[in-house]
Amino acid sequence: MWAPAIVKARTADPTVPSTFRFHDLRHSCASLLISKGFSPKAIMTHMGHSQISVTFDTYGHLFDDAFDE
Repeated sequence: MWAPAIVKARTADPTVPSTFRFHDLRHSCASLLISKGFSPKAIMTHMGHSQISVTFDTYGHLFDDAFDE
C-alpha cells in the first residue's frame, strides 16, 4: 500500500521525495504537535511511547530549550 501511495503523491507533487518512509509521517506528526505546544506527556501518549525518555531521546531536539527564553 505504501509504494503506490508514494507514486500517487509524487504524481501530484514531484517535490515529494521518492525515499519518503512511513516513519517520516510519525516524525512529522510529533513535530507538528511540538510546534503547536502540546505537552511532552501528551506527545508521549499519542506516539505510543512507553516512557517519556523515548519521546525526548527521539524528538528532544525539536523542543525549545528553556534557556533560550
